Amino acid sequence: MTDAPASPRAFRRAFTAVILVLTLVAGGLLAVAGSQGPRLVRTDVDPLAVVQQSRQRLVLAANRPIQPVDASRIRMEPGADFTVDTQADRIIIDFTRPLAYDADYTVSVDGVQGVGGGPASDLRTAFRTGDPGMYVLVRGGEQQADRILRQSVAGGGEGASDVVFQATKIQEYAVVGNSLVVATLQDDGTNGLVIAALDGSGQVDLPLPGRGTLQDLHAEDTGTTVGFRFTSADGGQYADTLMVDDVGAGAAPTPVLGLDGQPISAQAWGFVPGRPQLVAHGQDGDLYLVTVDGSSPIVPLGRHGTLGPFSADGTRLAVTDPGSTTEIDLRTAQQTRLPTETGGADLQYDGAISFVPGDDGAVLRVRTALDPATGTATQRLVVVRDGEASDVYVPADPATRITGLTVTPNGRFALLETVPDPARGASDRYPRKPRDSTVTTLLVELATGTVTRSVAGFEVTIG
Repeated sequence: MTDAPASPRAFRRAFTAVILVLTLVAGGLLAVAGSQGPRLVRTDVDPLAVVQQSRQRLVLAANRPIQPVDASRIRMEPGADFTVDTQADRIIIDFTRPLAYDADYTVSVDGVQGVGGGPASDLRTAFRTGDPGMYVLVRGGEQQADRILRQSVAGGGEGASDVVFQATKIQEYAVVGNSLVVATLQDDGTNGLVIAALDGSGQVDLPLPGRGTLQDLHAEDTGTTVGFRFTSADGGQYADTLMVDDVGAGAAPTPVLGLDGQPISAQAWGFVPGRPQLVAHGQDGDLYLVTVDGSSPIVPLGRHGTLGPFSADGTRLAVTDPGSTTEIDLRTAQQTRLPTETGGADLQYDGAISFVPGDDGAVLRVRTALDPATGTATQRLVVVRDGEASDVYVPADPATRITGLTVTPNGRFALLETVPDPARGASDRYPRKPRDSTVTTLLVELATGTVTRSVAGFEVTIG
C-alpha cells in the first residue's frame, strides 16, 4: 500500500504557511535591527605600521551602511591628530603622525546612524600599538667582543637586551629588510662584510670589491640594497668610491657613476628615505641626486659644506655651510636658506641637526654655548619653530657632550649620542668610526624633554 500524493491545494497551503513564517521572522529581525543603532563588528589596524609611518589607518566596520561621520564626533585617548572618511559600513581614521610606541589607545565614535535613519549608537574600540624594538652597537674593549644588542624601545630603565650579533671588532652595521649587514674590522685594519638574520643566525660573508676598507654603511629603508664608501688597500683602484649592493639578490657591489660616467668618490652620502634614490656628496663639495638603478638622469644639487639629514618622507634634505643651513626640496631641487633663530645669545655654535617626522615646521639642533670667561663649553638640544629656539634637553652635567642626533620614526623621541664624562672615558681607537668608551645613547621625549631611556652604546636603529 502506498501513500497518496499530496494534493496541489495542500502543497500550496504548506508553502504559503512557510512563506508567512519567514516573512514574520524577517520582519521581526528588521524591527529589532531598526530599533537598534549600528554595531561595531570589526576593527582593523596594523600595530607596528602606526608607530613607524605617517598616514596609517584604523578602520571600524559596522554591521550595516552608515551615514557620514564628522571628526568632531570621534574621541581618542591618548590624543592624536587624524582625518576621517566614511565609506559604506566603514569609518576610516587616518592618523596624521605616527602614534606612541607600546601604548593603549581607546577610540569612541558618538552618534553613529545607519543610512536611512533610525536610532543612533556609540561605537567603542581599543588597540595597543607595537614596539618595533631597537638595535644598538656596544664595543667590548680589550676584554670582550663587540656586540649588537636588541632592546625594546618603550621599556623603562636600562631595558632587557638580547645579543643578536657579536664579533671581535664591529665597525658599524645596518638593518636591511629582515637582515643585519655588519662591517667587521680585521687585524690588518681592512674590513669584512657579513650578512645575518635579525637574530644573528645564518651568517654569510659578503663579497667586497677587493681587499680594502669601507665606511658609511647604509641601507635602504624599503628594499634589500646597502651601500658604502670603499677604498682599496695598497693604493688600488678605489678611493672613497661609492658602492651599492643588492644583498637580497646576491649581487656583487657596483660603483655608483657620476655625471661623467665615472665612479663617484664621495666624502659622504645617504639613501633617500622611501625612494629608490641616494644623495652623494663628492670630494669637491658637489651634491648629486642619483637613482640607484640608473633609470633617471642625475640631478645636481649644488655645492655645500656638509651633508645633513633627510626628512622622514624623503622630500627634504638639510645641508650646512659656514654660518648657514639650507633646505633642499628633492622633488624640485629648489633650495631655501633656513632662518637664523633667536632664543638666546649663547646659541651661537651650530651642531647636529634633524627634521622631526610629522612636524614639518620643526627642526632640532644641538647648540654649544661657550663661556668667554672660563672657555668652558656646554651643550643643549633645542627645537626651532618659526625662527624661535626653545630648549628641549639640557644635560644635568655641563661636561656632557652630545656627539650625535637622530629622531625616532614616530617623531616622538630624540636619540642623543652622548659622552657623559669625557674626562673619565677614552677613545676606543678604531681607525674608522672611533667612539669614546663611555658613549651612551639617550631617548629624550620631545614633548617633555624627559629622558625615558639610557642605553650604553651608539648607532641605535629602530625596527
